[in-house]
Amino acid sequence: MDGPTQYLQWGFIQISIANLIVIGLLIVVFALAVIARRGEKNRPSTLEALPLSINEKVAKETEVNL
Repeated sequence: MDGPTQYLQWGFIQISIANLIVIGLLIVVFALAVIARRGEKNRPSTLEALPLSINEKVAKETEVNL
C-alpha cells in the first residue's frame, strides 16, 4: 500500500490495476445475477403476484364460468 500505484495503459486509456479488478468483479457479480434470475421461469411476475381487487376477481370468475 505504500508503494506507487501500478497502471495499465492501452492507447489513450489508463487505469489502475486495483480499479480494473473492482470493475471485473462488478461485471462477474452482474452476470451471476442475470444467470440466477433466468432460472426462475415458474415464478410469477411482480404484477401477477399482486392480489386481485374485488372487481378483478368477479370479472375473472365470470370469464371462467362463460
